[in-house]
Parts: sequence; C-alpha cells; structure tokens
Amino acid sequence: MIMKKLFVFALAAMFSIAGFAKNTQDVINDIRQATNAQVLTLSKDLIQVQAKNLPEDLKGIFDNIEEGTIVVLSEGSDEQIKLFNDKLGELDTNEYKTMATFNDDSENIKVLGKSDGDNVTELVIIMTDDETCALIDVTGKINKDNASKLLDKDTLKSLM
Repeated sequence: MIMKKLFVFALAAMFSIAGFAKNTQDVINDIRQATNAQVLTLSKDLIQVQAKNLPEDLKGIFDNIEEGTIVVLSEGSDEQIKLFNDKLGELDTNEYKTMATFNDDSENIKVLGKSDGDNVTELVIIMTDDETCALIDVTGKINKDNASKLLDKDTLKSLM
C-alpha cells in the first residue's frame, strides 16, 4: 500500500512539474509582468539592419533568423533579479537544451537551444550579473554549425 501511494505521489509530482513547463514567450510575458523589464520585439527586417554591423563570419547566421525578442532588466533589485531567474527556471527543459555556459566573476551567460534535425529553431541567450538581467530570444532555422559560431563568450557579450 505504501509503495502504491509513493508511486501515485511521484506520478502527480511529475505531472505538476510538466504542467508548469513553459515556452520562452510565456516566460518573457511573466518576466515583464513580474519585474517591469523592458521588452523589444525584433522583426526580420530590423535584425537584418543590425546584422550589417556584425563581423562577416556572423552575418550569414542572421539571414535565417525570422524574429526575436530582447528583454532587459537594468539595475534590478535583488527581488527583481530573483524573479527574473525564477521565471527562467520555468522553461521547458525537455524542449530547451543548454548549448553553452560561461561564468565570470559576477556575470553569467547561458545559451539554450531548441532543435529540429540539423537546425536550431530557437536560441535563448541569457545574461545576468549583480544588477542587470538580459535575455535574447531568436527563432528561425539556423544551421547547427552556424549556431556554434555564436557560442563564443566574447561574441555573446557583444550581442548583449
């Protein structure tokens, strides 16, 4: 009887966790509501204009990006930063896989990706430090080899 109760409890816990897993747009909306972070939506045209300022080896990557969103919480309080990070923890870990992580003093950068075959269909770049949190979410069909060019700490910092 005890084993049966433990199994039912474990099953209920699994479904409750799965019920809270979210996609990036849900998380972005939650962050905006909880922290009043600035949110900017990027069209394909705007992304192409910005890509003109990038090094040649990165320009091609941006040709396949369809749209994007930038979320910035600048000079956030400890509570806001905690809320930002807590909301990011609600991302569906079955869909989004960690592609890179960099930790430097108080600055952390994490890149998550969602893939379909040989393409990354969504990249989520997250940067947090003691005062600022930022998230860049882009969607499209980015070849995995091209996406790996973005997974350099200095390149990521230049995008943030």
